[in-house]
Amino acid sequence: MYQDPQERLVLFDYRQGRGREGPTEILKILKDISRPMVTECMIQFGQREHITLIHCWAHVRRKFTDALDSDPARADVALTHIQKLYAVEREIKQLQLNSEQAVEIRKQNHFL
Repeated sequence: MYQDPQERLVLFDYRQGRGREGPTEILKILKDISRPMVTECMIQFGQREHITLIHCWAHVRRKFTDALDSDPARADVALTHIQKLYAVEREIKQLQLNSEQAVEIRKQNHFL
């Protein structure tokens, strides 16, 4: 999945397997886009000129959920922070804020 939050566009490109071929093709098509793109975080491409890969929190959250059994105190702290982040992002979406307004809300909540 690739998302352009500013233009409210989403591209879902399904490929069987986890190979790099599909995402590599899409990133070649999108090479001239100069604003951030959101993509599936399991894809590790490193730094790309003109494209910023922004990884999802769902995968990060899953690792801390898994850690609840082995280190509940620290895992709970991380999960609490992630839930606060999710709440801020829900508010931004519900209020339909533009990019500048969203940045301000994130700064006010110490996420930037």
